[in-house]
Amino acid sequence: MPRRSRWILAAGSAYALAIAVVGLWPTHVDQDFDAVNWPPVKWILDRLDLTPPHGYDLVEFTANVLWFAPFGLLLRALRPGWSLLTVILTGALVSAAIAILQAVSRPGRSADVRAVVANTLGVALGCLVYAGLHRLRRASAPPEA
Repeated sequence: MPRRSRWILAAGSAYALAIAVVGLWPTHVDQDFDAVNWPPVKWILDRLDLTPPHGYDLVEFTANVLWFAPFGLLLRALRPGWSLLTVILTGALVSAAIAILQAVSRPGRSADVRAVVANTLGVALGCLVYAGLHRLRRASAPPEA
């Protein structure tokens, strides 16, 4: 296995473990963190004129998008032959499975379809980042003779 592939596999494995731990944590992982009053977030929410509940919804949605972006990036790198749709659907299925497990086995957690949507958008974002990095890599490669 090439060195680059081993690195991607190691990063993907560590990321999958982190997804499992956070996804199946017994309580909301942000329960002790008041995100809407964190100064940088509060500044943004004030500019958008959002109330704390609406602000929290935006923060949570954005966090889910960003949390799943590496999923799309790493899966695209691990399975370059897979279509974009296959990678995105895989991310959506993993996200839905986590939501179902939370609903069934974690009474302190709430399964929400908005999280599945945000996670799926994150996977798509990761795919876009991968495509951009791949294009940059090809553009900077020396021309073949």
